[in-house]
Amino acid sequence: MKALILAAGKGSRCGSLTEELPKCMLPFAGKPLLQHQLELLNRFGIERAAVVKGYRGDRVIAPGTKAYWNSEFATTNMVSSLFTAEAELAEDIIITYGDVIYDAAFLRSVLDFTGGDIGVAIDMQWRTYYDARFSDALSDAESLRMTPDRRIIDIGRRSPLPEDIHGQYVGVLKVTRQGCEQLRKCYHQLCARCSDTFAFRGRDLRNLYMTDLIQILIDSSVPVHAIAVNHGWLEFDSAEDFKRAEDWRRSGQLGEFCRI
Repeated sequence: MKALILAAGKGSRCGSLTEELPKCMLPFAGKPLLQHQLELLNRFGIERAAVVKGYRGDRVIAPGTKAYWNSEFATTNMVSSLFTAEAELAEDIIITYGDVIYDAAFLRSVLDFTGGDIGVAIDMQWRTYYDARFSDALSDAESLRMTPDRRIIDIGRRSPLPEDIHGQYVGVLKVTRQGCEQLRKCYHQLCARCSDTFAFRGRDLRNLYMTDLIQILIDSSVPVHAIAVNHGWLEFDSAEDFKRAEDWRRSGQLGEFCRI
């Protein structure tokens, strides 16, 4: 098992915080987000990791990792960053965003998942965390519907009906070697049919979100299953997220969501 961390984006919603540093290098609880991830992965025996860099990539400090560069980070999205490191998609792998951190119980749930070749971490208790972050939790939520056996059938649509939200996507996946083959096949089929008019949910191939690719896999009858978690993670999407998480940490409330 190895890990691939996607950390190419600028993090523009962090404002002045990312003028000099990429978001993955911003500190929380005394160390960069990226260091939180790498140290925890190492504790669980995952010593091989690669990082996709982009914005201010020269400032990304990740000793012992393999580096990839998405030189078009300013005009592409997460799927493009993923396939910048396509060479890593050849064996069992954890794929994670660079602006999330998670605790040991969360990572154990991901590593213990054996329910399919493509597992996607889904927070089943998302509402409490979203209520604490947003004035209107539903306005930021995306669709996530799954069958009773937790096979995902719909993911990533904006402004879903409440009944179409069974949980929320976290930004962490566990993919087997066979699942990697399915990811690569799907992506290259998209590339082969790509044209100036290609779009999925209004986005062209270069700007697909990870949830778009997951939905395209689902629409192609590739099984994708939820890895059910209950909290245990933090997302740092904005300057407010950093401030809020630090306030929780200082007040002792952080453990309600993540035990770092």
